[in-house]
Amino acid sequence: MLTETEKKQRLSKSVIILALLIVLQIIMVTFVFVTKKENYHSDEPWSYGLANSYYQPFLFGDTHDGYCHLNASSWLTGEELHNYLTVQKGERFSFGSVWYNQELDVHPPFYYCMLHFISSLFPDTFSNWFAYSINIAAMIVCQIFLYKSAVRLCKSESLALIACAIWGFSQGVLNLNVYLRMYSTLTAVAVVFMYCHVRLYHSEGGFRANMIKTALVTLIGAMTHHYFLAFAFIWAACFCFYFLFSKKFTEMFRYAYTMLITVMLPLLIFPATIVHMFFDNVLNHGADYKMPLINGLRACLSMIVNSVSGATVSVWSTGSHRYVVIALVALLALFIPLSFLFRKEEWFKSFVGKAKNGIVHMFTHFDFMLLFIVISSVFCMIAVALSVNINSMLLYTDRYLFFVMPQLVLAAVLAAKYVLSVIPKISKAVPFILSAAACVSIVCSHLYCEQRYVFPQNITGNGDIESTCTENTSYLLLSGYPWQMVCYADKLFDCDEVFVCSVYRYRENTEQFRKIDRSDKCYILIDNEELAQSEEFKTGGGEVNKDGNSTIHYNAEAFNKFPSEQDIIDHFEQTVFPESHLEFYGSEEIFGGEVRIYELVR
Repeated sequence: MLTETEKKQRLSKSVIILALLIVLQIIMVTFVFVTKKENYHSDEPWSYGLANSYYQPFLFGDTHDGYCHLNASSWLTGEELHNYLTVQKGERFSFGSVWYNQELDVHPPFYYCMLHFISSLFPDTFSNWFAYSINIAAMIVCQIFLYKSAVRLCKSESLALIACAIWGFSQGVLNLNVYLRMYSTLTAVAVVFMYCHVRLYHSEGGFRANMIKTALVTLIGAMTHHYFLAFAFIWAACFCFYFLFSKKFTEMFRYAYTMLITVMLPLLIFPATIVHMFFDNVLNHGADYKMPLINGLRACLSMIVNSVSGATVSVWSTGSHRYVVIALVALLALFIPLSFLFRKEEWFKSFVGKAKNGIVHMFTHFDFMLLFIVISSVFCMIAVALSVNINSMLLYTDRYLFFVMPQLVLAAVLAAKYVLSVIPKISKAVPFILSAAACVSIVCSHLYCEQRYVFPQNITGNGDIESTCTENTSYLLLSGYPWQMVCYADKLFDCDEVFVCSVYRYRENTEQFRKIDRSDKCYILIDNEELAQSEEFKTGGGEVNKDGNSTIHYNAEAFNKFPSEQDIIDHFEQTVFPESHLEFYGSEEIFGGEVRIYELVR
């Protein structure tokens, strides 16, 4: 037995190792953030706009319908774009504006209030480091409380450090923290919430004090993302059943009452939650080609496993469970005659006795927290599969699953400990075996999991959009949809003005195009990603593959909606500005799609 002094020394060593792991993980993520993240997912500048734009959630209209409408053709100044993403000196700490913007969006306001607070400290300034600093703080909190939870469940500092290493060095952590949204905060809150329940389960501290902390964390989580309500609900259900079957009726009623009040409180503080959860259809667009639930669940599981270990799970039924059954039957058929053959051997009797005692010990000392972690994770995966159109979101659905990944890593380590501890002569080597498995998992996650949310520019020609933008420049932006303008906002701060319209409506905006200030240097930006569908339409017999998952059929009249790049160039040179021509300047990728830059030359 270790003395109290030895325990403290061992704990201090573990804390030092944990701190070192966290520092290395921050360095890893920051290196990728600085060297590889070149552009944004559309939701990232939206984070800034929703947090900082003064009572104007969107660049076009106050609702998603107005914002996404194809006819939303508008002139914007560089100052308007700048003010959308930044806090002006007279509008600092305007949390009422944040509240208003989020009522018209689809998320609760807590994360946006934090981002607005930081932005208010640096008025008239846009920096991706504002949001990144929130992610890093959340990452530190996540790792600390994952460690504290793992120490209590695994009863081993070594296994707790292994769990923190598997999660903290995985590709999943990179994808989570270079993405400038609320999901890192949500993940941290979810891990703290799990830790609060670990303390409740093991009766650490006073029940009242634990419930106050749990209630506070629940409130923060519910005000961070709506999925946290599903997460809190299933955890609460598991604990109510646990208290019931443990005959802790007083604790059950006190727990249920506190959680009910806490879950209802966000609905009173932010009533728009009800509209967001039950009447908003933003995530569920394209329901006509949505995945069936079982396939969606497989897709969610595959993204989780891939983010942590690099492995994948087929979205479609492969019948692999049959091979597992066959293997088990074969092992049983082999074990029975061998058992009969060696039944009188002393070594075999010893093996059977130890195995039996190990199995009995495993079940008698089974930690139901493992079961609760698995149940809560599966429940949240089902919620995501039902509410998100994975066919449309594709691999970017992983953002809705990040918050259950750390607890599933902990569950995997805990389950491995239970299984390996049963096997004689291996139980003492569990930390070494899991350390080796952790190294393999980390390496494979980086080899076989795609690095998302960095969006390389892939610049060609003379340069990117920012290299053209000065005080005396004007732009005509032909994008797939006007809402994509938010992806260009930080690039066009310094321009005089920009006219935005859909590539499908360029013929209807000829007169608007002619209003451009020809005394400026003029550039035309063409979203070539959408135009690629035109060529697909021409060569595919009237069929266009949408999002890589479903084929949309168009009739001949629809052809005009799919112009080619040359059609647009001809229109500008022959109809809009017949005295000028378009000269190719360069291209870059915006939100994963190629944008071609043309200079209007007399």
